[in-house]
Amino acid sequence: MIKAYVYQLAPTDWFFPFKTIEQANIDIKKEFCEDDISDIKNELLDKIEAAKALFRKYTTWEGDGQIYVSGLPGEDCDSYPLILVVIKQENNGTTFLYSPVELPYLRRYLEFEG
Repeated sequence: MIKAYVYQLAPTDWFFPFKTIEQANIDIKKEFCEDDISDIKNELLDKIEAAKALFRKYTTWEGDGQIYVSGLPGEDCDSYPLILVVIKQENNGTTFLYSPVELPYLRRYLEFEG
């Protein structure tokens, strides 16, 4: 089973190290061979959908907002990165973060660990 950590943060305004889905898809096309692109895009979308499901269940997310993604080095460092998913809710800016690894400095915002 894949670990998941869900955080509900105060409004966050700066996402410059993160990318929108559109930006991530452009980078995927640049970085990966044609045979791998579909699998990688599907994995990214699967992570986003898993994050949304956890946000719905464990936070006050209302189902809207801008989605951002980023990555952390995988355990083998040469593998596909671990994906972080962030959604900033539109009406009040509350920021929701999904991570496959614990982020100890955000512990006070942790809503789910599983």
